[in-house]
Amino acid sequence: QDERLQALQRLGIAYCALLASAAALSYAISISLGHIGQRVVQLIRSQVFAKLHKLPVRYFDINPVGRVVTRVANDTGTVSELFTGVIANLLNSLLKLVSVWLALWWVSPKLTALLLLILPPAAWATVWFQRESKEVQRQSRILLAKLNAFLQESLQGLPVIKAFTAETEMDRRFSERNDEYSDCENRMVFLYCAFRPVFATC
Repeated sequence: QDERLQALQRLGIAYCALLASAAALSYAISISLGHIGQRVVQLIRSQVFAKLHKLPVRYFDINPVGRVVTRVANDTGTVSELFTGVIANLLNSLLKLVSVWLALWWVSPKLTALLLLILPPAAWATVWFQRESKEVQRQSRILLAKLNAFLQESLQGLPVIKAFTAETEMDRRFSERNDEYSDCENRMVFLYCAFRPVFATC
């Protein structure tokens, strides 16, 4: 019994050490990628702003100011999310997965081999989520740019709107764009809510 207790104590110590190491490495990965992401976004925004000064005036006649502002201010931020969100979470998840599987293999190789059967469904769910979320995020950026462009144009043309008493019509058009963007964001929420419980179960 003493030997079993000592073995259990060693297992507990090893598990705590593994958790501490994983947490420290996860922190290092997250903060490093966060700094990299912010630096990349800073450089991209500077280059995009400089590029705008070189574009012909016709470009700004075709593209509303709100859409251009969205491209510079919002869309460049998705690059930072790539580092702080996607890549960091991927590496952290892989780190946790490897740690858990190593611990399971140490405790019971046979049970670990059986649990490997869940990997194909988990991989399929991941591929499906990436494909669906990529399309929804692309559509979300387009709708947000349209919403910002409409808002920008409405504010700039407010005296004209009041002169023609077109407030009701502008409210209706803004509501349509706002509803489209909200519906797209709700689809993204649905995808996350559908995917994360499945992935956590697997």
